[in-house]
Amino acid sequence: AWAADLDEGRAVRPASWTFKSYREHYRDTQLALGYPDAETVKKKARFLKSAGRHLDGIQIQDITPADVESCLAKLRAGDSPSGKCLSGTTLNCISKAMNAMFNHAEECGIIAANPCRKADRPQCDTEERSALTLVQVSELVAKMDPADRFQRGVVVMAETGARQCAVRLCNWSERNETAG
Repeated sequence: AWAADLDEGRAVRPASWTFKSYREHYRDTQLALGYPDAETVKKKARFLKSAGRHLDGIQIQDITPADVESCLAKLRAGDSPSGKCLSGTTLNCISKAMNAMFNHAEECGIIAANPCRKADRPQCDTEERSALTLVQVSELVAKMDPADRFQRGVVVMAETGARQCAVRLCNWSERNETAG
């Protein structure tokens, strides 16, 4: 590990972090800071756990771009937690999550360089969704039944821009329907 660290022209403090211990530390740090929100942090943690299937036992400073690419190739081939081949879009999300975690480790001086920077990032292979127009949102809201809890949540998201996780945390029994 030290040879690779010195090849980058920087000396970093030696660490005993494995991929698994650092991904758990990274998740806990993100949750403690409240960034960006708990649901997003948990989703990123699930992506990192998928990568951990192939990287958990490796010291974080020893992970190379080839290790990252090998991990992603195995996940694409079906050696994933679900046993199914993962899409390019899911692999892209896993790669982004690893990149963010390795950036954090680099900023903390745990690793000399982020191995994701030199690894090929998988391409998204699902069509990007487009946002609804204002007319479409108005039509959707008009069709919703405010007596239905799920549909009421859809209306709140459409009218306020609130995220799904924030709406799920609403205590509907405390909301004064007459006040709006």
